[in-house]
Formats: sequence, C-alpha cells, structure tokens
Amino acid sequence: MFFKNNPMKILFALILSTLMVVANGQTPAPKETTVYYNSFSWSPDGTKLCFSVIVMKNGVFNGKLWEIGSVDIRTSKVLRITDNNFDDDWPVYSPDGKKIAFQTDRDGSPQIYVMDAGGGPPQRLSKNNFHEMHPAWSPDGKQIMFISDRNGNQEIYKMNTDGSGQIRLTTSPYKEFNPEWSPDGKRIVYYYEKGDRHDQIYIADNDGKNAVKLTSDSTHNYYPAWSADGVSIIYGSGGKVWQLKVDRPNEKRELVPGTGYAKYSPDGSKIAFKKGDWPSNEIWLSDSDGSNMVQLTDPQKMTGLFMAGAK
Repeated sequence: MFFKNNPMKILFALILSTLMVVANGQTPAPKETTVYYNSFSWSPDGTKLCFSVIVMKNGVFNGKLWEIGSVDIRTSKVLRITDNNFDDDWPVYSPDGKKIAFQTDRDGSPQIYVMDAGGGPPQRLSKNNFHEMHPAWSPDGKQIMFISDRNGNQEIYKMNTDGSGQIRLTTSPYKEFNPEWSPDGKRIVYYYEKGDRHDQIYIADNDGKNAVKLTSDSTHNYYPAWSADGVSIIYGSGGKVWQLKVDRPNEKRELVPGTGYAKYSPDGSKIAFKKGDWPSNEIWLSDSDGSNMVQLTDPQKMTGLFMAGAK
C-alpha cells in the first residue's frame, strides 16, 4: 500500500533496487526485445492484412523504426513492405487492393502518401508542414479521408487520390481521430479526443454534416470501425472490443478482449484485433461473434524481419 498510486515512490524504489543489485556485484537483467503493432487494414479480398509494426530491441523505443508489412491470413506468410529510418504508419489498402495509403514523416512532418501494395517508390499526396495522418479510402476509390491540424485543431479532411480537391469536413473544439467511410460511402465514423479520457464516437454524413453521437458514457471510447453491412460499429473501450448497432447504440455487447483496435473482414465473417499491452502485442483473429480466437502473428518471425537493419 505504501507505493500505491504514488509514481515518485515507485520510481525511487526501482532506482534503489537497481543500485542494490549493482552494489552486490550483480548485472541487471537485460530488457526483452518486443514487437508492437499500431494499426492494420484488411485487403479487399480478405486474404491479407497490411500493418504497421515496431521491433524494440532491449526495450528501447525509436519512433523512426515504425515499418509497414503484410501478412497472409491463409499461410501466415509475412512481407516487409517498407525499410527505412522514418516513421511509416497507418497503412490502408485501396478498394482494388493495388495501392496502400499511409502516413510517413520521411519529408519532415507526417504526411499522406500512396504506394503500390507490394512497396516501391511512394507518391506524396499532402504537401505542407502540418500533421496529416490516418488515411482512409472511400469505397469507390476516388477519395482519401484523413486528419490534419493545419487550421489549429485536428479535424477531418478529404481529398482526391491525386492529392487535389482538399476539403475540410469537421469543425469542433476537440481533436478528431480514426475516420472511416461506411461501406456504401454515405457516412463516416470517427471519435473525438477531449483530453479527459471521456472520448466519444460519432457518425456523420460523408460531408461531415449531421453528426450524431453514438456513445455518451464516462469511459474512453476509440477506434470505431464499420461492419461489412454498415449496420454495426465495433470499437474499443476499457481494454475490450465492443459492438453496437448504429440505429440502437445503447444496446452494446462485448465481443473480444484486447486493446480495442479491431476491424471486420470485408465479407463480415472475421474480426482482426490487437491483443496485449504496450510494449508488446499481437494480431489475433476471431469469428464475427467473437468466438474461435486464434493468434495470427508470430513475434519471432516479426523480430527477424523487422529488427532494425534486417532485410
């Protein structure tokens, strides 16, 4: 009880224990190399996931080591797509599966880029010094939605897939995150961050108008994603994945444990979700009702492919 809810005392205890180990001639145990996934996206045919991952050697975090890869759902074969000293993150397949949109800071601040699904030279779409992140393709493949702080607050924007026609969709006093188009392209879902961990999930028309709040409790609600039929939303809250019906948002139910980041497969039969806490997690699969959970990714395989300097 002496250390409960007292960070300074906990830190002091850790330092003291380390000094005692050294004084006794012992070497502190090395930190474990860990693998952590930030985001992922299903391919349109449901056979692959592209993802962003970081391998932290001896527990050392370096924000320039986020890389993008893909894993085959059927064979578990992994492909490393990017390999550089930049922060490559938030990959998402185009509706035809030929391209991947992602965010990267390779030219300074995070910006939106597009590359071939197998990798190769990327094309820069947003061109400024602000933070442009979280790309999402429209179902017809003609536009990309993203978030930007170019006007002082983090809001949702959209643009054509060549970077032209950039339009602001939301205006609020809070920060918007994780926008996604509905399967029919008529609506969007996102969550806003108030800074007090009372974040809430909204849906709106695809022009940002007629926003409706789906969650209104006192918990942290985040990372919403549409079901394949557009009837339901899955999202994270309290370290679990929940599902609610868009027309009956109060009737929510728990699906699977995990971090709360999850995506339905294109045919709606599966859910991919992250399980584990920082600095180590894995990607798992389950049936759409949360049953038959199985781990998809292998930390040893990822370490061999994505450790800094690995080819």
